[in-house]
Amino acid sequence: MALAFLVVIAPNVNWLIETGFMPLRYVDARAKIATHWYHVFTYPLQWTLSQLFFIAPAIGLIALALIGARPQSAADEDAAFARRYLAMLALGPFLVTTAAALFAARLPVAMWGYPLWSFAPLAAIAWFGPVGTDAQVRRFAGGFAVVFLAMPLAYVAVEALEPALRDRPKATQFPGQQLADEVTQRWHAKFSTPLPFVGGGEFATNNIAVYSPDRPRVIVHADPAISPWVDRDELKRRGAVIVWEDGQLDAAAMAQLRRDYPGLDVQQPISLPRQTFVGTGLHPVRVHFAIVPPRP
Repeated sequence: MALAFLVVIAPNVNWLIETGFMPLRYVDARAKIATHWYHVFTYPLQWTLSQLFFIAPAIGLIALALIGARPQSAADEDAAFARRYLAMLALGPFLVTTAAALFAARLPVAMWGYPLWSFAPLAAIAWFGPVGTDAQVRRFAGGFAVVFLAMPLAYVAVEALEPALRDRPKATQFPGQQLADEVTQRWHAKFSTPLPFVGGGEFATNNIAVYSPDRPRVIVHADPAISPWVDRDELKRRGAVIVWEDGQLDAAAMAQLRRDYPGLDVQQPISLPRQTFVGTGLHPVRVHFAIVPPRP
């Protein structure tokens, strides 16, 4: 079994080595580091509570479905093993992640927990199911209808009303189409050619790549070394746009960009209103913008 496991994960391990363990570097960049002694205790608690909050609807639906069900008998050894195995699949990823975060004194991002709970409903059914009575099915269907309607309504309410209460930039408010149009137009005005490449800060870069009619290829973090689809000779020949938001580049990073991209021409920053139902009084999105001129 151990050998089969190693064979299955071998391609993933090879990819990790070839990319310099990129997912781990991403986690290292995103997970908050404990700066006070009490964070060692509060971070795991905060992480656990965030997971309970986000899976609460699923817990509620499972509870509705399993009311009145009796725990399964452990007489059948094969069935007992299957239940233990499913329990490990349901809880193991969360426990391992929590233990790693505790050991490293880091706070995982709450949304990282979504895939950790994929087997939880199946494990609950295996231990306390099955769901077979009409009453159980009706309760589950009613609860599902409530959740199915309440969740999108809550999302709309938060998106519409939160900007009126606090000025907090969010991904859903990012003016991706306007930014892509502005950057593309400036490139066309300067070179009269399609925009071939865009790189830099993740959010601005990806929005330009998606919304620009030129469909420029992405240079991840402005680093061709981690963007294998980017031909360096073509990049040098056709040029690129580098974008970043406030606070994403320090002096050392800018100096590195200038070394990597000779002729880097920094333009005036682009300020755009956030996309919200509240039209005024919010800080705009400010994106810095630099051109790497083509060198035929």
